[in-house]
Amino acid sequence: MLKKFWPLLTIINLSLTAFNSQAQVGEVQTNPTLAERIKFTASVSNWYEKVYRRPQASRMVLTDHFKTEVSLTLNASVTQNLVGVVQADVNKYWNSWVTQNRNEPGIYNLLNENKFSSSSFDLELGYFRYEPADFFRFYGGRLPTGNGNPENYWRGSAATSLFPKLAFGRNLDGFIGEFRYENISVGVGYAPYLIQNYSFGTSPTLAKATTESGSSEVENLGPQAFGFGKFEFEGNESFKSASILGQYRWINYLRFPDSTVDESFLGGANGTLAQLRSNLAIFLRTILVSGEIEDFLKKDISFNFSYLSTELQSQGRVRVTSGTFIGTDLGGFGTSNSDDTLKGSIYLFGLRHRARFLGENPTWLGYESLASTGDSIFVDDLSEDSTRFYESKGNAHHLYIIHEVTNHLTARVGLRLINQKHSPTSLGNVRDEEVQVQNYYAHVKFDF
Repeated sequence: MLKKFWPLLTIINLSLTAFNSQAQVGEVQTNPTLAERIKFTASVSNWYEKVYRRPQASRMVLTDHFKTEVSLTLNASVTQNLVGVVQADVNKYWNSWVTQNRNEPGIYNLLNENKFSSSSFDLELGYFRYEPADFFRFYGGRLPTGNGNPENYWRGSAATSLFPKLAFGRNLDGFIGEFRYENISVGVGYAPYLIQNYSFGTSPTLAKATTESGSSEVENLGPQAFGFGKFEFEGNESFKSASILGQYRWINYLRFPDSTVDESFLGGANGTLAQLRSNLAIFLRTILVSGEIEDFLKKDISFNFSYLSTELQSQGRVRVTSGTFIGTDLGGFGTSNSDDTLKGSIYLFGLRHRARFLGENPTWLGYESLASTGDSIFVDDLSEDSTRFYESKGNAHHLYIIHEVTNHLTARVGLRLINQKHSPTSLGNVRDEEVQVQNYYAHVKFDF
């Protein structure tokens, strides 16, 4: 169990080493900026969620969720032009007692082995930023590409991402080069997807997939690259700050290899295995336009908007070659055809107002609205809510209130309303699927 926590323990060890070094008077005198160069921060968040979910022509399903997240961040300014950032999160549900397989709810496991049974560890960030000149920055590692606006607003946290939320939905591993000149910045990035194959006797850089002549080894690399440009407007009497960003992203030839799955994946009984033969590959192109205006007309009102255009090309298909469902054609990705292109759009708008009607500390009132088409695709791997709001296919609304109780403690309550109209994009056609979702939640965050 301790193995999956070693990055977290490493952060703590590095932080303690920094504090111990600071305590050595002689060293502090020779290096008075030590405390400024190494900064260690942490936060503890607790959520309560109540989710009402009503599929079309079905009874409403009610679930309650209690969750905790502990986040530790180390920011080290090694030199004036070299910075390293590491952020690790531990997430868990409260006091998990029973887990059930959704396909066989009569079979369950009592979780009483140890207190970490329901915990999961995530390395959110782990990158360096090198700035050899004022006009150029280079990033490498687990990049700050997730949790962009408007998510950081209702989280009550500073922006850690270089991009808006709809750009990626996850923190990617790769490289980014960014050129900056006054209010303009442009850059490119590379963050490939990989198929990890650790089968004995085969190359770890190859994976199995089906070709016209049968099963063979194929390259496991799915290249992903992106380019972006951003312009920041200088503040004036109409607003405090404003910016607009454009981004183009492509994923080329991402393979779906041959695999073995449990038949519960196909709608069958749990415990029976099925072989899948695949010659499926996808190509993804996205165009994002996003902007924000801070403190409009000096009224403590701010706006943000994003438009994401997606084009997904699916080539090939997946077939079942063993088990109960032998001979079943699962189709392509998002389609039943061997060669198809799906084009979709996602629109996101946000509005928030800063007020002081609950004492001297600020309170934010916020609203965001999302609309998407059935053939659009966006995957949010960093979602904090059980509804995965930004993945909604249909219409969705989010209302929230954030109050800064103290400089270190914030509280948030909110409501999400989702009218899901289409099924998630997966193997086979995207189906019309009406689901009504209501999500009430409360969140408390402690920063120190």
